[in-house]
Formats: sequence, C-alpha cells, structure tokens
Amino acid sequence: WSLDGLRDFIATGIQSFRDCDATALVAVACLLVLFVWYCYHVGREQPRAYATVNALMQSAEVNGVQNGFVYCHSPECVRCSHHDGLNQKLYHNLQEYAKRYSWSGMGRIHKGIREQGRYLNSRPSIQKPEVFFLPDLPTMPYFSRDAQKHDVELLERNFQTILCEFETLYKAFSNCSLPQGWKMNSTPSGEWFTF
Repeated sequence: WSLDGLRDFIATGIQSFRDCDATALVAVACLLVLFVWYCYHVGREQPRAYATVNALMQSAEVNGVQNGFVYCHSPECVRCSHHDGLNQKLYHNLQEYAKRYSWSGMGRIHKGIREQGRYLNSRPSIQKPEVFFLPDLPTMPYFSRDAQKHDVELLERNFQTILCEFETLYKAFSNCSLPQGWKMNSTPSGEWFTF
C-alpha cells in the first residue's frame, strides 16, 4: 500500500457514498456495527476496581484458590508459599545492586517489584506468574528454533539413557516413601513433586 493508493481508495469510497451506491452504504453500515460491537466488548472487559479484586483474591486464597488454580499449602513450596516480606527483601537487594553498579536497565524490574501485588492479582495478561511478574516481557521465544535444534537432536540421541533414569526414579517413588531431596506439594485435587 502506498499513500497514493490509499488516497485513491478513500476518494473512491467518498464518491460512491455521494452517489448513494448500495454497496458503499452496506460497507459503512457493517463497519459501524463492527465498531459498536468492538466498543461494547472492550467496555465490558474493563478490569474491576482494585479493592474489589483484592477482596475477591483474599476470599479465593482462603479457599485455596489463587489466580484461578488450586495451590498447595506447603511452606517449602517456592511456587505456592506467600512471603509478605519477599518484595521488600527483593527491593532492598536491588538497591544494593544499584549502589554497586547502576540503575541503568532496571526500570522494568523496579516497576515489577513496586507493583507486584497488582500484577499478580488483577492484571489481565498473557503472563500468569505465581512468583514474579516482569512487566513488558515479550511473549516470543528467547531462542530461535535453530538454536534449539541441537538440543532436540541431543535429547533424541540420548533417549535410552533418559528412559533408564526415568524408570529408576519411577521405581524409587513406587515404594511409597519420598526419595531423598524430593518434596511433595499437595492440594485437595492432586499433588506434585519438586526436587
């Protein structure tokens, strides 16, 4: 598309509208209906007030639900445990780092720490973190597929070794005792293990 082509397209549309061309009127009506529909859906999907979301999240956390998922109550679980002073400690460590080096490039991390509660609880986004929300994180793979090709080939070559290690772990878990180094996180609807 060039500007001349766009100008000609707009001029043709205006001339058709002046001539009361039925096709142009139908096209304008369709665009108007789509615009109204879009405005309706965008207006309907506005986030709730901050206090309301906090109240909902607190009531949900009492029932063991966080961000729509049931979570465990294990104090050792990094993913599910709630540490009130964690953001303050993280911010203090960031300040110490900035004293030694620089605040350059730390804007997103600073913003993420400062507004962590709001991001984790109420912000509609593609990211659904349980531990830390990093604002403006792109949703594209960090590595290209070509960079991962070697790793995939390596995993495929070592399939038998990986299978043997899995079978060893599977047998270790089959005797109903937890192997050394593993922790169990459980919820009313299931459990999972972390190492």
